[in-house]
Amino acid sequence: MDAVVYSDGARQKEDGPVGWGCQVIMEQGRYERSGVLISSSVLLAELQGAMAGVELALEHGATSVVVYTDCTPVIDLAQGRARGALKDPAIAERFAQLQGWNALIELRWVWVRSHLRHGSGGNNRADYLARQAIKHF
Repeated sequence: MDAVVYSDGARQKEDGPVGWGCQVIMEQGRYERSGVLISSSVLLAELQGAMAGVELALEHGATSVVVYTDCTPVIDLAQGRARGALKDPAIAERFAQLQGWNALIELRWVWVRSHLRHGSGGNNRADYLARQAIKHF
């Protein structure tokens, strides 16, 4: 079963929390999840959003997942090209989880332009979810 994930991370204040959001689209429906990370980087929020989307897709039976993100460092990390980011223990922990999923399912990563007025509705929705999570924190 195939799934498409749109994910995003957001920060509204320089010293404030970061939010993450994801939308999963599958044949049987759409699913969303969002949350907040305290004292964290936007990169970690972007990664958390993508991972939450993959996890949500797996919970609904996905065996193949395409993740659309506007964060090229997340794609680089997922594809093993951003080893410097692994110095952050929280990112290293999530990277290990990604590696585990890569062994279980077909997982592809695709860059999408962010915050388009028309098109990429999934990315806009993920951004909205991330910002709402911060707003309601």
